Amino acid sequence: SLPCKLPGNANPQADLAPLLTKAGLNCTPDGARGIGQTTKNTFLEVSCQGGTGYVLQVDAPANPDGSAVANDCLVFDANDGNIKCTLHDAAYRLAVVDRYAAAANNGCVVRDRRYIGVSQAGSVYYEAACQDGKGYIYKVDKGQLSQTTSCEKAMALLGGCALTDAKEAQTAQAGLYSNLSKKAGFDCQVSKYAPFPSPPGRDVVELSCGNRPDGAVGIFTTKAETTQVVDCARAPVVGYRCSFSKPEASLKVVTADLKKMGKNECEVSAVRVLGKTASGTTYLETACADGLKGYILEYKSEPLTPISAVGCAFSKDCALPGNK
Repeated sequence: SLPCKLPGNANPQADLAPLLTKAGLNCTPDGARGIGQTTKNTFLEVSCQGGTGYVLQVDAPANPDGSAVANDCLVFDANDGNIKCTLHDAAYRLAVVDRYAAAANNGCVVRDRRYIGVSQAGSVYYEAACQDGKGYIYKVDKGQLSQTTSCEKAMALLGGCALTDAKEAQTAQAGLYSNLSKKAGFDCQVSKYAPFPSPPGRDVVELSCGNRPDGAVGIFTTKAETTQVVDCARAPVVGYRCSFSKPEASLKVVTADLKKMGKNECEVSAVRVLGKTASGTTYLETACADGLKGYILEYKSEPLTPISAVGCAFSKDCALPGNK
């Protein structure tokens, strides 16, 4: 309420640049105000071009060579503390979600928006509900969209979606995975699923099946020839490990692979991945239910196919019980 009128104080926003840089912000301020001071800190509200806003905590008095910490105004919108952002309202700040939705380029016309929070690594998360009923969680790093997760795959991500009917979306997605699995030759009525971090162009999920005890990992792509569903016993060969079901439920598939290699006497009772070769194939150690020495199967991964089998009697690398 006591304005500064001397010429040197006409543009206080210019003095914020070194403090904003120190706080790690890429912000061109379009507004600023002092919130208050403690004996050690000064609190400033800064509004940035583009809609974001921050509470800047610096030394008292403010010093470009001192400390500077910034927290998004959306954090304070959700709390009942005595620090609030007033240069703009929360709806103005949440409009930034539309920019991330446009960057995701997935056809979402935003109906509703939610600020979720900040991870320990410093990533910021937002949720968008779309007019077509779908929803997404956007991960933002340094002001740029870095990852988009649809609500049906976001169950374990910071509590999942709250603005859309995620349960309905998950049911529909489970039906889709059931159809894709059947087309890939694995009849699984998907009862639940969990996504793995996937490279671009691939949708990799663990599948639990309501019609059979053995689960699988689905590796779904836009091309039928590169789509495959791998049982949990052999999933580690392609780099994944199941948590819904135990590999033991799928061991009969490994037994069948041994028979393809002419090893008909071993009923597989356990498996262990040994490692990859220089050519990219993977070695899988097998143990036999009769207690006799098992085999090392060599697999290529795309598609998953056994290409050789060597008895553990001829290898020093076997370690499963009965194979030493």
